Amino acid sequence: MRCIFWETSNVKDLQSHEISHIKYKALVSDEIRRLRLESEGDELRCELFYEKLGTRPSYVALSYSWGDEARRKRIVLNGKPFSVTTNLEEALRQMRSRGIPVLWVDTLCIKQDDNDEKSRQVVRMFAIYQRADEVAVWTGPHADGSEVVMKDDRRSPKSRAGCVEFQEI
Repeated sequence: MRCIFWETSNVKDLQSHEISHIKYKALVSDEIRRLRLESEGDELRCELFYEKLGTRPSYVALSYSWGDEARRKRIVLNGKPFSVTTNLEEALRQMRSRGIPVLWVDTLCIKQDDNDEKSRQVVRMFAIYQRADEVAVWTGPHADGSEVVMKDDRRSPKSRAGCVEFQEI
């Protein structure tokens, strides 16, 4: 497993949009949802699909700062408009631009309005991150000198706890 840390200084303003409620199929036993990113177009289009974690599916686990909950963007999830934080939308765009087609993202892959599912999935998050091909950490846009910290971390491999690649965008 390798970890990738990204920052960017390009964040677009909030736009108003219509939002749909996504119907989630219930997870069974060892199953997880993964997110497939479509590779083309200005619109960010994603699809959820299901697979057993025990089959060792290929994916990148995305860890990210949620950012300001009031700042939202529209993506298309399973063919319907869906609202995500600006920070997540930007992280998904960065993943797509790097050719990463399949992700596990807690906010999208866990049914957020189902407390029972959230409780079960939170317990499994260690295994979900551990079995990922990579873990990408999105820190969000440059802010308050954060680019200096990233540069300092690149000079100090011991502080990266096993992460092998740092990239600044």
